[in-house]
Amino acid sequence: MTDIFRTVLNMSITGSITALVVVLLRIPLKRAPRWILCALWMVVFVRFILPFSFSSPLSLLNGIGAPQPENGVVTYLSSDAIEITEVQPTQSSTTQNQSSFPGQADLISNSLSPTPKASADPLQIWLAVGMAIWLSGVSFILFRAIYLYVKLLLHVRGAVFVEPGVYETDAIESPFVLGVIRPRIILPLNMSRYERELVLRHEQAHIYRYDYITKPISFLILAVHWFNPLIWIAFRLFSDDMEASCDERAIRALDREQIAQYGETLLRLGTRKIAFAAGPLAFGEHCTKERIVNVLNYKKPMFWVAALAVVAAIAAAIVLMANPLVKPKQAVEPTIKEVDLVNVQASDFDQQTYDQTEAGGWWVGCNPSQLITFYMDLNVLGDKIVTAQSIADFANQLANGQTYIKVYLKNNAAGCYDNIVANSRFDYVIMDDNYYSYAIKTYPHRIRVGKMYWHCSQQFVFSVLHPESLHWQHYGYAQYLGSVLNPYDMHLARLERLGITQPLGKYTQYYFEQGGTEHKLTNDDYRLLVDSVAYYCIENGMNWGTAYESYPITEVYGFTEPAEEGDDMSVMMATSFCAYLADKYGFDKLTSYCSGQIDFHQAFGVSFDRAYTRWQKEIVKQFS
Repeated sequence: MTDIFRTVLNMSITGSITALVVVLLRIPLKRAPRWILCALWMVVFVRFILPFSFSSPLSLLNGIGAPQPENGVVTYLSSDAIEITEVQPTQSSTTQNQSSFPGQADLISNSLSPTPKASADPLQIWLAVGMAIWLSGVSFILFRAIYLYVKLLLHVRGAVFVEPGVYETDAIESPFVLGVIRPRIILPLNMSRYERELVLRHEQAHIYRYDYITKPISFLILAVHWFNPLIWIAFRLFSDDMEASCDERAIRALDREQIAQYGETLLRLGTRKIAFAAGPLAFGEHCTKERIVNVLNYKKPMFWVAALAVVAAIAAAIVLMANPLVKPKQAVEPTIKEVDLVNVQASDFDQQTYDQTEAGGWWVGCNPSQLITFYMDLNVLGDKIVTAQSIADFANQLANGQTYIKVYLKNNAAGCYDNIVANSRFDYVIMDDNYYSYAIKTYPHRIRVGKMYWHCSQQFVFSVLHPESLHWQHYGYAQYLGSVLNPYDMHLARLERLGITQPLGKYTQYYFEQGGTEHKLTNDDYRLLVDSVAYYCIENGMNWGTAYESYPITEVYGFTEPAEEGDDMSVMMATSFCAYLADKYGFDKLTSYCSGQIDFHQAFGVSFDRAYTRWQKEIVKQFS
């Protein structure tokens, strides 16, 4: 129940902001037709009762720094409770025979850990008290309105039918509209024929505009937000503008003498006491000096004035109804503490096991976290002399790259990947056989990458994401997460070691023009590199690789073998496109799409073709 009250409070804040703006707009729109102001008050009441709305860059809330909406809802008071815990250590009787069965040590460790005991949240206490007061106020207002309304019905139950929709009775002194489903005009007896005609003009205007429905609805909204003084002001001003609007409709076809008689009738039949808020639409209700002056000074507005007022009101309604734009969820980069870096030393390996001169020599090593095992033919590292330190550097790069990716996904895309697989043991088989595949149905999970071992991080992404079908966007996602974001990526280390002038081609000119460096490449450099490749291909066409729009994994040849002067262009294009999607829409949405949980339009709110076209324009704008 406190969540409901919290939602009411959030709506009340948005409604209050909207109400204040409309109060101020009444000044420049003073000479505009009053029905325009009534329409703006409807916007206010909608904001008071609907927690969600559309987003727009023209939103007023965006200009005053309101929170970003989530699922169309602006939340000022978060629903996240502040948890206060007291640590109470507990002991377990099962502290003996710790190694009697596998996993028992974990159970014992958990049993000895502190047990949190939830204590009362002060904020929740205040919300509970406020909710009780709020419900009491809502109940009182509604029951009182129902009581007075029933009392009025009994008071006029003897009204006599005069004509369709019109009744007369001597129990009242001022005419009004009564009823919601079947509205009736109730007139007092002994009215002159001319007064009766003027009154019917006004009351029929109420019926024509469905005021007998909008007023009760606005009163219900008032009852919900009764604690907010601005809703009372809004309701009163709305009632004033509603009556004035019906006056304008009633007199717009009258001459000056008839308008004067209308004002006299309004003054004579004005209610002698303030009617209750949920009362009927009385002819003399809110019979103020301002209303009578407005009637006597009424002039039909010129067309251009009315048109300008309508345009201004529509613009104001859009600004008031719109929520702030939803900014892409910014990805949280893992800290060094979170990554839990592996630091394999050269001394961790037996010198004989990596001697390259031995025929069929293999090196087998395991990192300290027991999550990765390497089976590697040393020939894949090249013709140089392989040392224990080079093996240690290789192990650290691969292990830390995997750990970084896992933590990055955990921080920014929880629930979009296979957590069991991500935390399982992996075997990396690195052989000089050009074989590039992975299998996740075995345990440990085995990855074979051949000479292109620098793509281990991308294959790790596939193994933990494992969507049912893979297309070019998935390769781009793996390359984006594995190289553009991952500072421990093998591919980035390889490019930095070789220098980009040797393995890359003609498109590097755009890379250097944008400030790219030749040595000590960072992740930002690699992002610039893939964007420069994308720009070259957009402007000159793809001279390498294969088509990339919709080919499945088994048909994208370029990703498994180096192209003529660099990696397959389709993958670089896809990497640039996925980086654009992550920047504009959020990494979490990109992961949700690439993991197969939602389709493209659900993830990004636009069609693939439109997003693809926008990405191309962004790339061309950046480099041209």
